Amino acid sequence: MTKTEQGICADTVVSCKDLLPCESDNKTCIHPNTICVGYTRCRIPVCYPIDYTSSDRCPPVTSRTSILTIGPTIPLPTTNLASSTTATTSNSVTSTTAYVPSRWLNISSMNFARYGHTASILADGKVLVTGGMDSSGSTNSAELYDPLTDIWTSTGNMTFQRFYHTASVLSNGKVLVAGGYVYSGYSNTAELYDPSTGVWTRTGNMNSQRFCHTASILRNGKVLVVGGVATISPLNTAELYDPSTEVWTRVSNMSFKRQHHTASVLTDGKVLVAGGYGYSGSLSSVELYESEANIWTKTGSLNTDRYYHTASILTDGKVLVVGGYTYGGNLNSTELYNPLTQIWTTTGSMNSERQRHSSSLLNDGKVIVTGGYSSSGYLNTVELYDQVTELWTKTSNMSFQRQHHTALVLTNGKVLVTGGYMANGTLNSAELYA
Repeated sequence: MTKTEQGICADTVVSCKDLLPCESDNKTCIHPNTICVGYTRCRIPVCYPIDYTSSDRCPPVTSRTSILTIGPTIPLPTTNLASSTTATTSNSVTSTTAYVPSRWLNISSMNFARYGHTASILADGKVLVTGGMDSSGSTNSAELYDPLTDIWTSTGNMTFQRFYHTASVLSNGKVLVAGGYVYSGYSNTAELYDPSTGVWTRTGNMNSQRFCHTASILRNGKVLVVGGVATISPLNTAELYDPSTEVWTRVSNMSFKRQHHTASVLTDGKVLVAGGYGYSGSLSSVELYESEANIWTKTGSLNTDRYYHTASILTDGKVLVVGGYTYGGNLNSTELYNPLTQIWTTTGSMNSERQRHSSSLLNDGKVIVTGGYSSSGYLNTVELYDQVTELWTKTSNMSFQRQHHTALVLTNGKVLVTGGYMANGTLNSAELYA
């Protein structure tokens, strides 16, 4: 938060319905660690949590709103925000019982409900959401989210409707969308989005139709697409996209056919492909792709076969695999892969079993897992993994249960969750973890 002569410069993505009203004098707040402000988008003075404010781009105020204080100027607390304080118009700061406001903010909804879509962070910090499925089928719509204004804007439509496709941000800033399921069936088509024009253009087709595959950006800027499914059969094929030529080239096949797997680019540039669903069911097999030699090599197997799981590269270079589904049911187990020893070791189990969830690496090194599906139904629960203690802790629940959603860390460190599916149908809602 930055206090200026005009008011207070702060984040504008907070929804008015998430803020409590000020006291009847419209000047004070009894809620600890909040300040009474005349938020320009709210009809009444509201208590704004200091924990939600930000000074990363203020002053000067450019794309953010100046939030005017009500009544006499209120000094900001100078104590550690971890210890709760109350700011009042009497210019005093009083210690009180700890108050932790919800970490999830309900922000503006997307223009279209969708699940099985993609979300990508562009060079300017905006988020591009593409495709997915809604109540009427797959969609070709795309939209942009601006974290500074909390506004979703429709952008150019893709050439093809598609869901369970992949989206990769190339080194030139364009976004490559590949494969997926379209209205006519499995797709081998690919197209490029240019953020400078908002226009999609066709690019070279893949050699194989596929959806439920993975796409990984290699250190040389090429994109490796692996596995997936076509005509109901899992694939072991892989191919490379060269942005300079816009041509796809077949590379060596994996040892195992798989879909709903994960692919992670390790610190040495190799790609680790883990688990998935094959001909005979869920897989524990894992293999490494080395692009320079164009070879796949088997590495240590997972302790538990799984698909619909997630994989995150930790700050120490290890890979954390989380949850998923196996023949025994939904999983809460997690395991770590050490690239130096090529061995998987079990680590702390989540509090909830889940599949079709999301995992994101936070700036503090922790991993946040959101939503998914379990034997009890759709989930809005959220957990944090600490790689130092190898323990999971619960944190605030999302407002909506959701699976097949997206979650990604914005440039400001907050986590944006979009869309997904729940018992009542497809979602257009979005939430922000701050």
